[in-house]
This record gives sequence, C-alpha cells and structure tokens, in this order.
Amino acid sequence: CETKENVKIDTQERIDVLMAIAQHCGGSMRAALKMLERCVFGDIWDEKLLLVEFGVTSDRTLRTWLADYLAGDPTVFEQMLPVEFLDNSIKLLEVMYKAARGVNLQFWERDRIGSLKAPAQTLSLLLTHLYAVAQRPYLTPTMVTIEMLRAQEKIAAPSGRTPRAG
Repeated sequence: CETKENVKIDTQERIDVLMAIAQHCGGSMRAALKMLERCVFGDIWDEKLLLVEFGVTSDRTLRTWLADYLAGDPTVFEQMLPVEFLDNSIKLLEVMYKAARGVNLQFWERDRIGSLKAPAQTLSLLLTHLYAVAQRPYLTPTMVTIEMLRAQEKIAAPSGRTPRAG
C-alpha cells in the first residue's frame, strides 16, 4: 500500500505502528490523524520510536513485554518507560485479571490479551501497586520505570513458571 505522501506500508513494523495508533486512539479520528501526521513527517516507523515519542505500542508488543515482565526479566527495562506506558499496561492487566477470575470476556478483550495469562493473585497484587502509582499527581519516565521494577520484585514469578504471550 502506498499513500499520497509516498509512504509505503510494506513491512510488519509499519503495520504494527499503524495498529498501535489505531488501538491507542480508540476511535478518535482527530487523534489518529494527528499522530499519523507526526509519524509520516517525523519518519517514525519503528515501535521503539513510537513508544519514545508517544508512549504508544501495539497490543502485540505490549503482550510480549508484559510476558517478559511477569516472568521477571530485568532486560525489559533497558529502555525508559514513558508515563503513558503505565496506563496502557494497567488497561491490559485489568483485562487479564478479569480473565483470570473467570469473567466471560468480550471478543475485543480476548483479542487484546491473546494467550497472555497470569494467576489472579499476581495480577491483583500488581494492579494494586500500579493503581497507587498512577494516582500520583506527577510522574516521570524514571519514576514509572522504578515503580514497575518495584512491582516486579513484589510479584517475582516462581522459577519455571513463565506467562505466555500470543
């Protein structure tokens, strides 16, 4: 696919960027166009750049990140986490918690979490910590990263048990 601005959507990475924008904007055409224009004119066609610039990533990438995070992998913090990442993580963890508690999920919720699973008790502990962090009146990327690390310590996955991403 090629656009009027000669932008080719010919790689999975570019498709993932478009999907991340669509998922993040939640139906707001104005927000999506604004973000897309910045991507086109700023040449932001990599999810890592999208995360740095907007704090946005695709659900697929977020699921992979959360699976590694829940497994206790410290390398997930090699990049500073934008403040918006905290909100995106909480939203996905909330859906995972509902699934873990046996709630019948809507199609879009099942699609959002894929096969990512974790015990309800782990998710409850993690969400309690992250809700408290999200209530702070001022957050920086460093604070988000440190608090996510602290939460990871609280929920340290038992060895041999790794959440699955899909």
